[in-house]
Amino acid sequence: MADTIQFDLVSPERLVASEPVEMVVVPGGEGDLGVLPGHS
Repeated sequence: MADTIQFDLVSPERLVASEPVEMVVVPGGEGDLGVLPGHS
């Protein structure tokens, strides 16, 4: 199994999602930004 990081998606009202993931990708002003375990 690959390394994972804990991903928590929260809104001002509540926790929307919480699960271990292998990678998180978020949109940025100059392109997407990826976060991997051990590479934050």
